[in-house]
Amino acid sequence: MAKENYGLVYVQMPDQLWSLDVCKLLQRPPTPRPKEETPRPRPEFEFLCNYQYHERHPEGPRGRLPFGMKCMMVDSKLHMIGGYWKNMYVNETPAGWANLDVYACEPIEGDADADVDADGTPKAKAKEEEEEEGPSPLPSISLCKSSTIPSLSGPKIDPIVVTLEDKIYALSQSHRGDVQAYCPALFEVFDPNTRLWTVLPNPPFAHGRLDGLYISHHLACGHKLVVYPLDRDDREPCIFDTRKKKWEYTQYLERDIGNVNGFAQYRDFLIGVLMYARCYKCLQLVAYELDSNGIPNLYRLLTERDDMFYHAYEFEEVFEPIFTINVGGDGLMCFIYYGIGGSRGVRLSVGLFRIFTDESEKDGWRIYARREAAVETYYLNHASDGVEDPRIYSAVV
Repeated sequence: MAKENYGLVYVQMPDQLWSLDVCKLLQRPPTPRPKEETPRPRPEFEFLCNYQYHERHPEGPRGRLPFGMKCMMVDSKLHMIGGYWKNMYVNETPAGWANLDVYACEPIEGDADADVDADGTPKAKAKEEEEEEGPSPLPSISLCKSSTIPSLSGPKIDPIVVTLEDKIYALSQSHRGDVQAYCPALFEVFDPNTRLWTVLPNPPFAHGRLDGLYISHHLACGHKLVVYPLDRDDREPCIFDTRKKKWEYTQYLERDIGNVNGFAQYRDFLIGVLMYARCYKCLQLVAYELDSNGIPNLYRLLTERDDMFYHAYEFEEVFEPIFTINVGGDGLMCFIYYGIGGSRGVRLSVGLFRIFTDESEKDGWRIYARREAAVETYYLNHASDGVEDPRIYSAVV
């Protein structure tokens, strides 16, 4: 088999960015190789930066960046969009609190011969502190306003950011103020080819007066974005068709699909992790097949990979969302689920698997899941300078 070359998985927390090398994770097989006396060392998450208290912000050593931003990948480079500078309940006008700029993640050019570390700590002193307290992560990237991607047209607070048919869609999940069909611009699409943002119609259930969060969760299905209104159980989910460029309510989504937080796509199938409503530690890989209208229908539970979720029962609690993302174009996928890790921070489990077809179809199914690497558990420190939110905002490749 040719050598596979995959990128990094980026994990965004409320105040920090981390990355994990997928290639190195693939080098750890599901079961130890008999000829290896010692297993290969597992890859660790690399700390990239604390973007809420960024050392290289132009406002100074402790200058803040906007809150509530989300990650997106453009030309294999990580960017962050949306968010707010101030509490939106303080100022009535979005111009007073919304961030419209796009931030690019740039590597920090370090000096190997310097006498100080990236945070200004003398190396000798840092070494003494490391021996006493353990290693302290230093930033390896900085965030600056992008010179190649224009600003947004409207506020995007904790935005939904999804890539559908090679275009990036950003929809604000929260807003305060009056909303009309296109004003303010809560929904936009970015075309990497033209390098332009285009304003799209706001969800119909958002029209009128909003006073905060108005979307409970979402799904990216083929060429459609599905959003579920918050506190409106009597209303169907709303689907935006990226080809027709319009919203429609639907009654045709299967009930359990609402318990799948995100999908990775393989041909005409969507693969996700199903979290059962009555048992938040009971997880299963599930496959949905897209019909001719792009609507997902349950295909089957990928029960052959139930063995990848045994770690979930060791968690105090498993949080939503659970991320399922495409790592390569050959069916390689990754899931990340997380929960409370006690004093050690956020606990994550990361699993790599591959979706493939079996031409024999001996049992009638057309797709299967194969485990590609050992499921690894990590602990990430989420508490810094008073930020105690244990959520993971996004995971992208």
